[in-house]
Amino acid sequence: MNELKINEETSVTFQANEIVINNYEALQEKFRAASDKFANLVVSEETIKEAKKSRAELNKLKTAIDDKRKTVKKAYTENVRIFENQMNALKDEIIPVIDSIDSKTKELDKIQRKEKAEKVQALINEMGPNYDIDPATVEIEDKWLLKSTTMKKIAEELKDGMLARQAQAKQLANDIETITKYAESKGVEPYGWIEQLKQGQDVPYLLSAIDNAVEQKQQAERVEQAKVQEEATHQKQVGANIVDTNSGEVVSRKVMLELTVTDTTAKLLGSFLKKNKIAFRKVN
Repeated sequence: MNELKINEETSVTFQANEIVINNYEALQEKFRAASDKFANLVVSEETIKEAKKSRAELNKLKTAIDDKRKTVKKAYTENVRIFENQMNALKDEIIPVIDSIDSKTKELDKIQRKEKAEKVQALINEMGPNYDIDPATVEIEDKWLLKSTTMKKIAEELKDGMLARQAQAKQLANDIETITKYAESKGVEPYGWIEQLKQGQDVPYLLSAIDNAVEQKQQAERVEQAKVQEEATHQKQVGANIVDTNSGEVVSRKVMLELTVTDTTAKLLGSFLKKNKIAFRKVN
């Protein structure tokens, strides 16, 4: 690639980065003198014509300076513009090739990343079952697809991650067992508490929450029992029914049902009747 290098032989001729105003000090002195001469000019009816003439002369001087500045700047910048256009034209010759190589490089990188991803997935599929991990739940990290990341390094990180997940799963199973047994010992359905556990709630909090729920339930039952006892003071048996002596309303009645059920259905029905405080008995 040596023939493509821009070396000292490829030179650009240009003047030093300097614009010199010849005899600038003398010119500066001339302008300063003109400024001083007219700085204290008094304008009156008698001097108005002379003042306007002086102003015109000074404006001509100012315009001449400005025109000279613009002329030099234009010539200077025009050379720069021509130079930039020439250099950019050279650059434009190779930009399409650079873009083409870049596109092909990216395409190759994409292919290589896909091949690496397939290797990593195969490794995950192989290692997952050894740690009771579903391979489908393991995400491939972007850094694993870099060329600099070896398969050995990936295997080590996968092992560490799977061991951590295995430990978490074991701890969760133990916690679920703890919550389940405690809830059942308190006569509480464990499902809702287990869901909270899976969402990240800690065991001590849930045990305390179960106790609070049981206490609230017992308090509600005590209130309901007191209400039932109070209502019983103005109820009486009339035939097969119980009637409220204050309102004459039938508050409960005895109904005879004959049901054909399986053992499982019978248990579910019994649980429903108990939960809703419906008295029943089995008749042979």
